[in-house]
Amino acid sequence: MNLAVVVNGDDAHYGLTGSVAGKEHRASANELRVAGIHKGCLRIQSAKDGKIKTVEDLRGKRIGVPGMGTPPFIYANRMLGDAKIDPRNGVQWKVFPSGDLPLALEKGEVDAVATSEPIGSIMLASGKIQNVTDQTIDPGYADE
Repeated sequence: MNLAVVVNGDDAHYGLTGSVAGKEHRASANELRVAGIHKGCLRIQSAKDGKIKTVEDLRGKRIGVPGMGTPPFIYANRMLGDAKIDPRNGVQWKVFPSGDLPLALEKGEVDAVATSEPIGSIMLASGKIQNVTDQTIDPGYADE
């Protein structure tokens, strides 16, 4: 979940990043904005019977995400960067509603998906999906 806090003098607004950073709210010189993403529960997943087993296998592939700039997208960008894959040119991003990511993978519209909860666990429970990476257990990410 993306959470933001906007403080302007004695006035504070809390909410999802889009709700406090929208058009109705204008930044001022004495304003402080703080935002972050929920830790854990982010994954890159692929079909168990597919060819994607490692992050390196994603080079040149299509990755489904619930939105550009979402925590799953940011996590996938980090993982690609660690694997020396340029996230801008080394993969193709395809946006789907979170609930449609499993179907996009099943239909072959994407080669892998970047997910958060509960979608990642639901996909694993189907028995047809494997984790390529998992933020909660992968070395270098689990201890953040």
